[in-house]
Amino acid sequence: MNECFIGIGSNFSTDEYVQRACLSLRTLFQNIVFSQMLMTDPVDWISEAKFRNMVVYCNTQLSATDLIAKLKQIEQELGRKKEDKDKGVVLIDLDLLSYNGAIIKQNDWNRDYVIKCVNELREQLKNKQ
Repeated sequence: MNECFIGIGSNFSTDEYVQRACLSLRTLFQNIVFSQMLMTDPVDWISEAKFRNMVVYCNTQLSATDLIAKLKQIEQELGRKKEDKDKGVVLIDLDLLSYNGAIIKQNDWNRDYVIKCVNELREQLKNKQ
């Protein structure tokens, strides 16, 4: 099984879209652990709308490429459109942050909220053992 950390973010109807994304991810992965959800300021973004962000840990048999494609599919199913980004709207953003320890999204990985959520998840996983 491959170990992954996935970032979830939204700045529009955040409770609804994050909840829907979590439900979709629950159906995709059997072993999944969710961090707390944090309110964050936008980083290098055209909108002032705050984001809700969280990170999930999961195991999967999917390759990294297939997992990224599946995350993009979920985004589309939840209504994400490229043209919304030009308006400063992110209904839902699902990013593979790491895969089997390899950092996929270095810029995201270095953000304070990602570090906080990943550390929280690692502690949860340690306590499960």
